[in-house]
Amino acid sequence: MNTGKWIIAAVMAVTVVFSGKVVMAGSSDVSIEGASAIFSPKMPDSGAAFMKIINNGDTDDALVGVNINIKKVRAVLHDIKDGKMVKTERIIIPARGAVELKRGGPHIMLYDLPSDIKEGKSYTLTLRFERAQQKDIRVKFMGGRLHDMHKH
Repeated sequence: MNTGKWIIAAVMAVTVVFSGKVVMAGSSDVSIEGASAIFSPKMPDSGAAFMKIINNGDTDDALVGVNINIKKVRAVLHDIKDGKMVKTERIIIPARGAVELKRGGPHIMLYDLPSDIKEGKSYTLTLRFERAQQKDIRVKFMGGRLHDMHKH
């Protein structure tokens, strides 16, 4: 092995020892804060998930897919364009920045929720990113279903 390769290997080893992980140039380091889910007040058997996605890396990343651990429930990325909710293939998370998934902005729609899902129950969302490793996060449903709140 030539001297240049030894130097690169030594730098990589020191990086792993001191940081516990290797973050390569052009990488993404994503974390999630404040994840929760609500039932849709307008669409029966639907809901939405919200959270803040933080990219501490030096390169833009994108949320490109999501699944939830509830059988037959579809999790779909959405955004708001011209005041209307639209399906989107990706939600950009800027380098050294964050994006807030929230009402009136980008969010995750949950379709075909079974009727036994109630307020306070938690489920796992698996978030897939273009660059960062996939993340499994817990979301708790907040607020009751519209038809549960209006029982007489």
